[in-house]
Amino acid sequence: MGFIDRVIYHLGDKKLESYDGNDLIKQIKRNIGFVLNTNAGDCVGLDKVGLLKLSQETLEINIIAQSLGKEICEIITQYEKRIQILSMSYDDALMPWGLQFSLTCCLSSDRFNEFVLCIDFYSNRYCEVR
Repeated sequence: MGFIDRVIYHLGDKKLESYDGNDLIKQIKRNIGFVLNTNAGDCVGLDKVGLLKLSQETLEINIIAQSLGKEICEIITQYEKRIQILSMSYDDALMPWGLQFSLTCCLSSDRFNEFVLCIDFYSNRYCEVR
């Protein structure tokens, strides 16, 4: 039996697993978390990774949240092509220790598949995507 015949023979015995859209969303969340937690300058080939440094600024909370939200949208749009952001809101109730963004998104390939990304920023600039 030739090589191709053996591969086809063995593949014929395998059952294909069904595609689960939640796995794709988990991968997207993991990728966004990685990109948002990367410090500016850590990736030489990627010029627009990392969030702006607002820790030295003395700005109002709503200006900080709007600037950070705009930058989050730009980074996600540039580095996560599998989704489109439909809307964004923020909750500053935990300021100055935390800031939460809620992004309503859809898959680029399936606009009927909407989901919400919650991005929580903590005082040490680490963010969690859930």
